[in-house]
Amino acid sequence: GPISNLGDQLTPILLRQFADITATWAPPTEADIVCTGSVLDVLPRAGYRGTVVGSGQLHNHTLTDLSFATVLGLRGALSRLRVQCEGEPVLADPVLLASELVTPTPNSIEIGVVPHWTDRALWLLEQAKAKKYKYAMPTLIDPTGDPLEVIAAIGSCRKVVTSTLHGAVVADAFGVPRRVELAPSMRNDKAHEGGTFKLADYSSTLGQPITFGKLQTAPRERVDAMQWELFNMFQTLKGLHA
Repeated sequence: GPISNLGDQLTPILLRQFADITATWAPPTEADIVCTGSVLDVLPRAGYRGTVVGSGQLHNHTLTDLSFATVLGLRGALSRLRVQCEGEPVLADPVLLASELVTPTPNSIEIGVVPHWTDRALWLLEQAKAKKYKYAMPTLIDPTGDPLEVIAAIGSCRKVVTSTLHGAVVADAFGVPRRVELAPSMRNDKAHEGGTFKLADYSSTLGQPITFGKLQTAPRERVDAMQWELFNMFQTLKGLHA
């Protein structure tokens, strides 16, 4: 199967923690609930009757008809534009609740590097940069590792360099400054990974666009508000499945 990425691995943990739902994996077309990750493109084009909590589109050229689904949340405003659904879904990535799952040791890691699983270059570049400019040596955080260990490590960083969406989202959840770099697989929007669309989608509701190569700290008040909306979204989901 595909590499388990951080968002996919956190989904059952978030559902259990915040909605009291024990989830087992199912193909998206048969899933009762779709949560984190860019899965809307693989749902049936129409007629999906499950519940959507925080998913996003992978590409900007697909449309998804969720008229029959219960859409409680979508990843961002760009996904909302491409989805037909009723109501006012929460627009936020559920992984913003990562900071509620673990207790990190703040500032115990100087620089954490979280590469996209397809990105072989970032870690080497950051090590070279540290040597050349006499920075602190960076620490590699593998996003395919144990999800709770990964988020605790990101939360323990003084700053994060990442080429994966959820590296940035987790850093934002903890208020850690992050520099987002473009993974080689993202440079082409027709690429399998959807180019930069998912990052633009996530940051569309953050009130601050992501600028590649620039150290940025997410606006704290906005993150707090989104976390609260997500918490309430999961409470609604819990009510529906009670």
